[in-house]
Amino acid sequence: MNIHCLPAELVDNIACCLESRDILNLRLVCGHFYKYSAGAFTTAFFSSITFDFCPGPFQRLQRIAQDDHLRLHVLQVTIGRSASCHHSAYLPTGSERYCQTRIPVDHPLNLSPGVNAIIADLANTLSGFPNLGRLCIKDDILPSPEPWTVPFDGPFLLDTVHVGLLAVARANLPLKSFRILCALPTYHWVSNLHPSDLRSAPGPLWESHLIDLALVYDFAHDDLIRFVPPLAGLVVHAKSLRALHLRFFPCKLYRLLAAAIPAEIPNRESKLEILDFKSTQDMVPDVLIAFVSLFCHSLEHLYVQDIKLVSSGKDWATILSHWAQTLSKLRSFGFHHLRQYGEKLTFFDGVVSWDDPPEGKMEYTVVNYGVAGSNGVAGVKYQGGAEGAGRVLARMVATSYDILFYIDPQVGHQVSDGAVSRLGSIRDEYLIGGRLTAKRVRRDFKPTQLYLGEKDQPPPVPFSLWHTVCQQAP
Repeated sequence: MNIHCLPAELVDNIACCLESRDILNLRLVCGHFYKYSAGAFTTAFFSSITFDFCPGPFQRLQRIAQDDHLRLHVLQVTIGRSASCHHSAYLPTGSERYCQTRIPVDHPLNLSPGVNAIIADLANTLSGFPNLGRLCIKDDILPSPEPWTVPFDGPFLLDTVHVGLLAVARANLPLKSFRILCALPTYHWVSNLHPSDLRSAPGPLWESHLIDLALVYDFAHDDLIRFVPPLAGLVVHAKSLRALHLRFFPCKLYRLLAAAIPAEIPNRESKLEILDFKSTQDMVPDVLIAFVSLFCHSLEHLYVQDIKLVSSGKDWATILSHWAQTLSKLRSFGFHHLRQYGEKLTFFDGVVSWDDPPEGKMEYTVVNYGVAGSNGVAGVKYQGGAEGAGRVLARMVATSYDILFYIDPQVGHQVSDGAVSRLGSIRDEYLIGGRLTAKRVRRDFKPTQLYLGEKDQPPPVPFSLWHTVCQQAP
């Protein structure tokens, strides 16, 4: 049991029970506690719950929502679904999973009594968490590529995303963040362009409730044209949409979206504030600039990771310079592992050393590129104000340079073409000019999540107590 992972107030309570302050006595007390009260103790201090939408995990979530003490600590709930998760205990129509039902466009929206009961149960359970501010629905299991057909006559089943969406609408939750994370082919068939249909992208529920959308593109489906109208319509018509996260999108899809979304988005109460995209290996600079420019008047946070340029017309310095001039409201950004023209990696060493930096906080990712142990800043994340973000971007443009990686067959490891790092000695955390705090990125584990999955599935975090909680949930 790792004492460093426990909350400070908990460690204080354990220390008060010690007869002597030696480490052996501490281990005995913690072992006794772990054996007899792991479930009750651990669940009292979590803030985020992830559960599979199956009967067992959902019943455990209901018990937590009914506990007067435990439900006060829950701030975030994530609804997931495993590949082996069936809903036969809830649905009278059989053991079909939500994502396996193919609904044609002209099929009437006629919910079965079983689906209505699930929506009501989920709405009542979520309403039991008074401090719940964030809800995430994950439906990332890809459907099969067979043609869409109705598998049975009569009422149809909704997918996990729309069951959660209907439950949120029924519960009328005052959420700060309502996020949907799903694979793009799954998203397509539940997002037909019919304004009167609850399954549609510009439908009333999508317009009023969706805050955060995260999409993962599956390379097995190469028909890009059919994905563009639903996604473009969602960005245009969803009045509450604040954040857009895109993963593994090819450059062609960005180009089609940039052409389909109007430059001036009409009739929107709020503009897109957060744009986050990563893992594109064929990006064209002009397409990237055009796509980000669609949100230049409202964008406050921009995060780009693992993007590779394939055109020699513009480099990353040109793109960053354009963003520094056009993104006037930008308050924070993150750029990590930006590549161009083969395997060139862009570095920003100069951003960690200057005379008059702006106020704010900066995190940087350091990599070793094989020249006598030389280091380079391959990623920078800045949080501050609009004025500071522009200055940091300008600094990055002025100090960026590229290193071409290749494999030396005689040495057998990755080396560069002779560039030498300008960082020198790097401390984990320090002040630059007394105002800008910079530190190396640390990936410290914080046990703030409770996983209510099936017993045969490991928890997503390497902390032994959580698996015990899954089996002994209150």
